[in-house]
Amino acid sequence: MTDPKRATGRTTGLMLQALGKAVENPGTTVEFIDHHQQNGAQLQYCKERIEKIAKQLNLDVSVNNWARVNTNNTSDYGLYVKSNWVSPYAQRTPAEEEWKELYGEYPQLHLLTEYERFSYFKKGFEAAQK
Repeated sequence: MTDPKRATGRTTGLMLQALGKAVENPGTTVEFIDHHQQNGAQLQYCKERIEKIAKQLNLDVSVNNWARVNTNNTSDYGLYVKSNWVSPYAQRTPAEEEWKELYGEYPQLHLLTEYERFSYFKKGFEAAQK
């Protein structure tokens, strides 16, 4: 039997709801839970859709997959949505200010590679300040 709530736009609404909760609470991880069981491929589709919606709305968010095996040997899949927005009025560290001076923008700390680069930069910057 087919679920009567399929193809009604409900998943899109839930995607927008997850984005809204993430934007309301920057830095907090929000779990996206769809209204029906999903496999990895369906979840990847939802991940791409959330990222596309966020891009169209000019929102700086991260969307990450999670998976776990349950005690009955079944798998659960899900998504975490997190807003990376930082207030322009937020207090910046001297290392962040120096990074902006060198690279033209503040470090994108939600990106793993840039987070690692900045971590080394910050250690060197702070050592030079001593």
